[in-house]
Amino acid sequence: GTATTLRLTKPWWGSQSVVCGDSAFASVACTERLLVNGLHFIGVVKSATRRFPMETLGAVTMPVRGGWRSLLSIARGDERPKFAADVWVDRDRRFFIRSCGDDKEGEEIRRKRWRVLDGGPVQDEVTLRQPAFSQKYYEAASAIDRHNRIRQDDMGWRKNWWCATGQPASTRPSSR
Repeated sequence: GTATTLRLTKPWWGSQSVVCGDSAFASVACTERLLVNGLHFIGVVKSATRRFPMETLGAVTMPVRGGWRSLLSIARGDERPKFAADVWVDRDRRFFIRSCGDDKEGEEIRRKRWRVLDGGPVQDEVTLRQPAFSQKYYEAASAIDRHNRIRQDDMGWRKNWWCATGQPASTRPSSR
């Protein structure tokens, strides 16, 4: 992910722009390399956890959905943080790496939810706090997701859906 990110962002090196990347690109190494080249990064960390404090953030007690905590990486002799590792709780914990922004509160998320109560299904609105860094990431994520779908379609990738018999869709007999 790091080499690809560096190749794709080269025209913007030195611009101090913010690059948002999904979990295929998000790592401490990528964040550091982009900083060296004059770019900032925000991304969701899932599997590239080398040097990321996943265990520490995973063990932090989070009292409610919408809560978040940040750990700052500050180099010796430096006053400013180099980057931050964050955890935010939506339904599940989301882990972020970022080299910009802060952990101030962003705009509340408002979602419509269906709940089953004694009287039957009821739709209500749920509000959820989110930090500014996750708001910025998720504003860019819709474009990332759209690009991923286009790329997968162009490459002929498809999900391996299971049918009722338990056979993968790719092994089912064709209806042609």
